Amino acid sequence: MWVKFLDSLNGIPLKVWRDYEWDVQFFSDAVGSSGFGLYWDGRWCEEEWPEYWKHGGRSIAFLEFFSLIIVVCLWGAPLRDSRVLFRVDNLAVMQMVNRQSAREAGVLQLLRVFVLQCLRNNIHFSARHVPGVNNDIADALSRSQWERFHGLTTGVALRRFRMPGELWRVGDSGCFDRL
Repeated sequence: MWVKFLDSLNGIPLKVWRDYEWDVQFFSDAVGSSGFGLYWDGRWCEEEWPEYWKHGGRSIAFLEFFSLIIVVCLWGAPLRDSRVLFRVDNLAVMQMVNRQSAREAGVLQLLRVFVLQCLRNNIHFSARHVPGVNNDIADALSRSQWERFHGLTTGVALRRFRMPGELWRVGDSGCFDRL
């Protein structure tokens, strides 16, 4: 991973972070029996897990972290040179993002992909816990509760994004060769 990153690094950051005001705040949620939901200022993405993921023994930490992979892969270019705060309702995932460490092997693979994508796009990131009861929009998306979602976003110009199908491979094997 590092060799791949260092081959493309010119050593000059485009932006130096001086304060901790966040340019972007993402809200994410994952439900083991259904799917994930992501929301950022009117932009949203949701997908249902493949059937073999629903019953394949993946931990909720893995599923929650996988949604963050989607953020940095799907919106990496527009987030370039930004400070991004991930609002997650899973304390373990918040700690994994902030410490850049994980004990679970599968999540560690995802963490490597996450960090590499953030480095490539010069994304300064952090995570904060948001209680599940305050994570309404992402929760509605992850559960495919469309009436609730549209009720919570009344008056907001919404734009849906689709997750690139090849990202499922990252979750299947931790493969990041093509990212």
